[in-house]
Amino acid sequence: RPVSLSKKPETRRRHFLARVREGRNLQAVAYLRGSRQESLGRYLFLRPGLKADERELGVSMGDQEILESFATTAASLLDAWDQGAFFPRLVDADGRNEPGRCSFCAVAEACLRGDSGARLRLFEWTGRVRGIDLEDRDAPGADERALLGVWDLAAKRKPGEEEA
Repeated sequence: RPVSLSKKPETRRRHFLARVREGRNLQAVAYLRGSRQESLGRYLFLRPGLKADERELGVSMGDQEILESFATTAASLLDAWDQGAFFPRLVDADGRNEPGRCSFCAVAEACLRGDSGARLRLFEWTGRVRGIDLEDRDAPGADERALLGVWDLAAKRKPGEEEA
């Protein structure tokens, strides 16, 4: 399935950029960054009925905005991995809804999915950690900051808003 079904290439690119910032659709950029030569990282879509210009979504070394977003996102994800800061995404970054992928998860029965108390506690925790002065000796540790960095990847940004 294509990253975006928008008609305009610039809109498809903008949707792709948003997904990279969210920590999704990183593979094409990772392949590009891992290549030893100037190349193209891309997705190819085989869905029937797509027009020729909708079948491919690529990124080149010239797209600094996507490359920088990938670097920021990858750093957050690797920091969380190094700290062992894994968590269930029981609620979206706005604290309102359960993620759509929960509706078809194969292991949902073993999860706290549907537990509104667990979702609320996780969401409230993010607010408390954000409100703490990092110079305070009781401030969150590296593992909590790493977890918050990944949590914030899914936060919706307004167009033109800088990454944290």
